[in-house]
Amino acid sequence: MSLFIFLFFLLSTFAQLFIILGIYYPLCSYKSSELKFNNQLTFPSVSIVVCAHNELEQLKKLIPILLSQNHQQYEVIVVDDRSDDGTEEWLRSIGSEKLKYTYLKSTLLGWNSKKFALHQGISRATNDIILLTDADCIPSSSHWLTLMTKELVFPKEASIGYAPYLKENTFLNRIIRFETLMTAVHYFSIAIKGLPYMGVGRNMAYSKQLFEKNNGVEKYKNLMGGDDDLFAQTAFSAGNTVVQLNPLSFVYSVPKRTYFSWFHQKTRHLNVGKNYSFSIRLILGLIIGSYFSFYLSFFTLLCLETYIGLSLMLFIFRTFLLISIFVRLNSKFKEDFKWYWIPILDAVYIFNYMFIGINTYFFNRNKWK
Repeated sequence: MSLFIFLFFLLSTFAQLFIILGIYYPLCSYKSSELKFNNQLTFPSVSIVVCAHNELEQLKKLIPILLSQNHQQYEVIVVDDRSDDGTEEWLRSIGSEKLKYTYLKSTLLGWNSKKFALHQGISRATNDIILLTDADCIPSSSHWLTLMTKELVFPKEASIGYAPYLKENTFLNRIIRFETLMTAVHYFSIAIKGLPYMGVGRNMAYSKQLFEKNNGVEKYKNLMGGDDDLFAQTAFSAGNTVVQLNPLSFVYSVPKRTYFSWFHQKTRHLNVGKNYSFSIRLILGLIIGSYFSFYLSFFTLLCLETYIGLSLMLFIFRTFLLISIFVRLNSKFKEDFKWYWIPILDAVYIFNYMFIGINTYFFNRNKWK
């Protein structure tokens, strides 16, 4: 029995080394194209689409930033989804030619409210490129719009960017930010290898033609999530997708403040994963499975007090390698985790992931807000 567990640990360790070196490490050296301005460059015309439900205070922070983007031709479309907090009146008072808004009194039967709002916003867009963000987000610079869309000239039709959470001095905040970083590392790493399977609706762009050609979000219009990752799996490919990792293209948002609220948010996100393609579920399953089996088999060996020396040596080697890679990724994504937090948050991440994953079998929610 002990030998079987050790061999299982050995296999899990080799799988982890392959993931760290073969999947994570190449992302460390990936470089996005530089932002250059000159009179000969013509950037795509863009429609920024924001869906909001009772987000007046957040919109007051976001809209001025969107209206001051350093871009030649764009519009900002706000879809006011059944708000009763004065959002419509405030939007009407702005008076900018760039700003357009529409008020939704209700949601069509059979549609998730967020999907319906997004569908309405994109249908009203007059420009070639759609850039998405959420009402509670803040772009990191006035060059965000240009960086996320400047390469979207056929055959490039989609762009995925990073959307981290703001830093707060709590352990929960570290867990949330590290989980966000890990998720991003997975989808960016796999995307640069030719299989873009997701982006986040807080910071992604695509052509309106691509959206319409793939029937938008109608295939999963009744689901709570999926307007970003399920659409990406339908429409994005190695040939049409750009990965944008310039820090000036990042979009920040405020994280959840309680574990309960974040837990339910992640449950909804993972619940959408049931609709992923078999190949993506297999890849992610192998990655997460190798993490869980690595930790579980290691601690089992410690409890059995067998193969401790060799197991501990392999555990330390794998952990040292993970730290060395994530220190570089930490810098690349402008996070500030101290090196000693990485192994702690790594272990918390995988057991938390498994716990939330189990919960998805018993939790379903289709209401946005």
